[in-house]
Parts: sequence; C-alpha cells; structure tokens
Amino acid sequence: MRPRPLTALLPLALLAGTALAGCGGPGEDFDPGHQPGAEGITAVIRVYGKAIGEGDGPRACSLMSRAAQEQVMERSGVPGNCLDAVSAIAEPLSDDARTSLADVQVTDIDGEETTSASATATASGAGAEEATAALGGTVFTMSVAEARWGIDSIQHG
Repeated sequence: MRPRPLTALLPLALLAGTALAGCGGPGEDFDPGHQPGAEGITAVIRVYGKAIGEGDGPRACSLMSRAAQEQVMERSGVPGNCLDAVSAIAEPLSDDARTSLADVQVTDIDGEETTSASATATASGAGAEEATAALGGTVFTMSVAEARWGIDSIQHG
C-alpha cells in the first residue's frame, strides 16, 4: 500500500484549523468577562448595552450579579424574572436607541487592576437619552466573581 501524500491531508487540516479559529472569539459563546482589567470591563458593558437593545435577556442577565438583575427587574416593572425584564425594557425602544446601545462607549474606568471597579458608559446619537434610560444609568460598578468581570450595579452619574 502506497502512503498518502501530505497534500491529501491538507483539506482536513484546513477544516480543523477553521473550527479551532472560532474558539474563544466574539461568537455566541464568547464571555467578555473573562478578559482582564479594562478590556474585560469595557467588553462586558458594551455587550450588555447591545443585549439590552436586542432584548437578549439571557445574554444581558448573564453579565449581571443578582443585585444588578434586581435593579433591572425593578426598573422594568417585571418582578422576579430578569429575562422578561430585559424584554420589557427593549420592546418599546426606537431604532435610534437600539443603534446607540449597540455602540456604547466606556470611559473613566477606575480600579481595573483589582477585583472591583467603576466605569462610565455613554450613549451617543439621536437615541442617546432613551438608550441611557434603557441601560439604567451611566455609572457601572463592576466586580470579579469566579474569575470574570460582571455588573454589580448601574446608577445615574
């Protein structure tokens, strides 16, 4: 039996490389909270803003502590269920607000080298005011739990 030339294995190698390239990137399973310091804080807040705008309760709620989820439920008027609360917040949003939420800017990060930090989120554009209300405020208190950044509270600055 003749050995196969290496070129015959090339399609398999390319397929395996393509599958591995998707691991850990910003796809569906990407967890922004596992990034270190300011990078993780920024990623969590930006993903949270986008999730709120899309009404993606599972994504938004997964980025928050139970206390932050309680704030969202109270603000939405939907007690006891973070997923439904996010949907209730997103439902009436204008397209401008959704666009602003998808592009939230994060500044004034303080404490990123520790396990707790604060940061300011700013929405811009025509839907900025509505987007800020949907976020729940502009000042995010963050902490590290189980080796990932998460949102502890959101307040108006």
